[in-house]
Amino acid sequence: MRERLTRLRLRNMEALIEATVVDVRSRFAAYKERPASELEASVRLCYHAYMDFLQTGSFVSLTDYIGEMARRRSDEQVRISAIQAVFLTFREVVMPVLQAEFKDEHEHLLQAFGSVLRAESQALGCLLTFVRMRLRRACVTHVCQEEKNRAPGGIVCLS
Repeated sequence: MRERLTRLRLRNMEALIEATVVDVRSRFAAYKERPASELEASVRLCYHAYMDFLQTGSFVSLTDYIGEMARRRSDEQVRISAIQAVFLTFREVVMPVLQAEFKDEHEHLLQAFGSVLRAESQALGCLLTFVRMRLRRACVTHVCQEEKNRAPGGIVCLS
């Protein structure tokens, strides 16, 4: 199955990336204004991270990609739901391709679908972890600022 996924990865890469870019740009305002080349580069990285997971079962590339995108988009004030939607869009694009590839091999098809859903679950879990970390940092910053404003002499919070 891994060899077929490798061939599938190469054979359909450009079409899947293009379909994902078109879908994301048409559905999400946060990505309409983004330069097409930048969005394509991001989707390409996402594609490779997902396909690495499908081929190897390792979440390393996917986790790295998600962390990087979440940091970048958060700094740009992109809503987390828009980031999440891109990950979900990938499933919508790749599932029909997997279904066509493994149409007569139900066991392989179920494995491939299961892998996509595990990858998606991992991606969303990483995103949630990132959001929690950002919220904690924002909360600590807010509390420290309040302490500083109330304390005589401006005592600084040591967090």
